[in-house]
Amino acid sequence: MSGARAATDTLPREHFASLARLEDRYWWNQTRYRAALAALEGGGASPASSVGDLGCGTGGFLRFLRARGFSRVAGFDLSPLALAAAAESGAALHSVDLGAPFDLPGAPWDALVSLDVIEHIDDHVGFLRSAAAGLRPGGMIFLCAPAFPHLFSRWDEGLHHFRRYTRRTLAAAARDAGLEPLASSYLFAVAYPALLMRRWLGWNDGREACEIPTVAAPVDRFLGWIERGEVALPPRLRPPLGTSVVLLARRPA
Repeated sequence: MSGARAATDTLPREHFASLARLEDRYWWNQTRYRAALAALEGGGASPASSVGDLGCGTGGFLRFLRARGFSRVAGFDLSPLALAAAAESGAALHSVDLGAPFDLPGAPWDALVSLDVIEHIDDHVGFLRSAAAGLRPGGMIFLCAPAFPHLFSRWDEGLHHFRRYTRRTLAAAARDAGLEPLASSYLFAVAYPALLMRRWLGWNDGREACEIPTVAAPVDRFLGWIERGEVALPPRLRPPLGTSVVLLARRPA
């Protein structure tokens, strides 16, 4: 049921503050948004499609979609801080506890997107089952999650992650929920060496671990340029490693 748990903020306040500051311009956020939109459009979505954002946070992806002509969009989250920040997107917003069985207002949806949410949920298959129930037959879901268990670090612990995924394990969770995986890949190959070093060296000061790391504007532009090229590749041609894994799946017709 939606709203089964009292609305509360389970992530640190600075995490939402960093999202609100960065997501409309920062290379990492914008790359995820471009990857999600490219996957959905490749599956037949258009600005006329209804798209729901599961775990919309402070609304960055909702603003991204609306700026590109998508008007039938909605965000679902439990955090009062996140929903308050997302209100400026102009999208419909709903308080939904994604950590328990839920129903989605406005269902059935043509497409759903969930960016770095599933790793926060203990019963990830149950989460996907509820999401699948909110799709129309043939509807799509795009998932993005942290990649590779060997990269799990205190940064993940600070953000309350239960796990990191490989292409195989994320696809298996989707299948267990009754979804049909269509395409998957890794993203952010350029960031993989830095995360591997952080994991080995244990870099963490307890505060910055819960904030998206920032870089100077010229570096941001350079990384954004690299990732535009990565997203432009068909999933099967993208590098075989990265710091995130993405999956497009479909509810069987």
